[in-house]
Amino acid sequence: MRLVGVVGLLVLLYIHMRKRKLDIPGPFQFPFIGNLIQAQANIHRLPEFCYECCKKYGLTWHFVIPGGQTIVVAADPACAEYILKTNFENYEKGDHFKDVLKDLLGDGIFNADGSLWKTQRQVASHLFKVKELRDMVPVFHSHAQHVLERLESVCDTGKGIDVSDLFFKFTLDSIGEIAFGYNIDSIHSDAPFARAFDKSQEYALQGFMTPKFLWKLIQRVSPDAKEQMKVINDFAYKLLKERKQDPELHSRKDLLSRYMVMEDQEFSDSYLRDIIMNFSIAGRDTTAQTLSWTFYLLALNPEKQKPLLEEIQSVISNGNVPDYDTLKDMKYTKGVINESLRLFPPVPVDLKVAVKDDVLPNGYKIPAGTSVAWTAWGMGRLEQFWNKPEEFMPERWLDAEENKKRHPFLFIPFQAGPRTCLGQNMAYMETKMLLSLILAKYELRLTPDQHITYKKALTLPPASGIMMTVHRR
Repeated sequence: MRLVGVVGLLVLLYIHMRKRKLDIPGPFQFPFIGNLIQAQANIHRLPEFCYECCKKYGLTWHFVIPGGQTIVVAADPACAEYILKTNFENYEKGDHFKDVLKDLLGDGIFNADGSLWKTQRQVASHLFKVKELRDMVPVFHSHAQHVLERLESVCDTGKGIDVSDLFFKFTLDSIGEIAFGYNIDSIHSDAPFARAFDKSQEYALQGFMTPKFLWKLIQRVSPDAKEQMKVINDFAYKLLKERKQDPELHSRKDLLSRYMVMEDQEFSDSYLRDIIMNFSIAGRDTTAQTLSWTFYLLALNPEKQKPLLEEIQSVISNGNVPDYDTLKDMKYTKGVINESLRLFPPVPVDLKVAVKDDVLPNGYKIPAGTSVAWTAWGMGRLEQFWNKPEEFMPERWLDAEENKKRHPFLFIPFQAGPRTCLGQNMAYMETKMLLSLILAKYELRLTPDQHITYKKALTLPPASGIMMTVHRR
């Protein structure tokens, strides 16, 4: 009887998978397990796997994870625009996305839909007005000095230093002060919170490539996952406790304090904890990764540093400190950053779920409940969209005619449409600030014999850091 039950379950699973099969190209699907083997085999290189499939099957293709997860992947900017803007209301984070990230991000802005998302975005938008952005510049400059001190300590010694680690500490300390009014000071002291945060992201990515029932089992029995979450929660609740006891709470301007003193709403500690987590990933990870890959690309392409240095030296001449207006006007520097974002987008693959049956602009039918992902990595590297896509060419962003011809949803490292990242101007300023201060004083060179790639995570951090030697200009 048990054998009959197992066979019956397999038959039902097979029928369910056949019903979910779409009339969209994609890799061969094995009976019962779909594309589970390919997904697990490529989870450590998911952006490249999606890119390769785009070249093999076309700009839109799909694969299936057993348990009802059908994922359509698009590298078509017209589809990205349709999902993110034109038919925005039909594409949400979805239950599985929320379940996978529930422990880490809770009901925060990156894991929320509808009114919950709108409320958080409205409050957070106050942090990114021009006045507030101007006030952030001294914060970035202050924390950048700690990075310069660390670089100075190994300058001209031939000793390598992991610049990626420095950048993550710089951005964590900066967002801690701006968003939470808290001096984490990770650059001078151990920060278990940061390590636990990274590890939890690795677990979350695994959840998207694992059958739902198996993922829930892993969550329940994994002692390491629970331990990492305890470290994260202890940090957040300790911060909240200290903030509640602060007599100057109502006069504070950081994001967390704004939430805590709102008169028309009262938020629970768990909700405020989610705010901390979501703005940690937004303010630390993406900008630190952009800095890391930018210095990596500049080291590989030293000839591109000459016009960059000319622009930097025009801003930091005679010891001047860059301000909001001078940072905003650094066009070649922004081109350098955009090339880094094109080749190494911080969110290389992102997805939504169709609420209702739909048809994409290219004619492919999308049943309700289907996950639809767009790949920024693929859209940034496909030959039909870019001239010499594998080359690092900051000057392409200074070509007004080329920029006009480019589809507005082809280059969207900060997403686009109603969910466009609120902090994109902050990210550009922070990156320009540290980039300028470092390059004005030092040349950074890659240490030999490194295999540099990205880590298995929701975003795109270097897997084992980026070791560089520091040389005075």
